[in-house]
Order: sequence, then structure tokens, then C-alpha cells
Amino acid sequence: MNRKYEDDRIAFANRVLNHREELRDEEVAAWLAERENRQLLDELAEVKQALGEAHFAHLEEAEWQRLARAIRGRTLRRRALWTMGAAAAAACLLALGIWGWL
Repeated sequence: MNRKYEDDRIAFANRVLNHREELRDEEVAAWLAERENRQLLDELAEVKQALGEAHFAHLEEAEWQRLARAIRGRTLRRRALWTMGAAAAAACLLALGIWGWL
């Protein structure tokens, strides 16, 4: 960006770009009424688009890997729980069977 903007303007522009649903229409319209704010929003949108296009595949792959690890971890824990439960049930049945023969 060529110009220096105040942090609160940059933060609001970021919210407009990334979390528009959290803002009221009147609030956004009033903010966009100023020419400097529109310029800032245009600059941030260009930067976001340039970064997004260059790094989208990498970020998408990284997010996929994170989700795959989380799912794999849950599956392994669930499988371990079922295995321990089945072993405990078999041990109880075996103990009851042996006790019944005595």
C-alpha cells in the first residue's frame, strides 16, 4: 500500500472483506462514503486477491492435512476404546464361564 492508513480503518476494511456478515449495512455504507476508505478497501482487496491466488493451493493442502490428522487421531482413539471394551467384555465372560464351572 502506498499510503499510510490508521489502524482502525485497516481493521474495519479487513472486517468488510473477511467478515461482512458481522457488520450492519448502514455502518458499511457510512464508512464507504469516504473516498479514502474506498481506496483502502480496493488496495486491501488487491493484496488479498494476489496473495490468495499465489498461495491458495498451498493453504488448501495444509488445511486438508490438518483435518486429515485430526480425523485420523479420533479414529485411532475410537478404535482403541472399542478394542479395550471388547477385551474387557471377553475377560468378564471368560471369568463368568470359569466361575460357572466351579
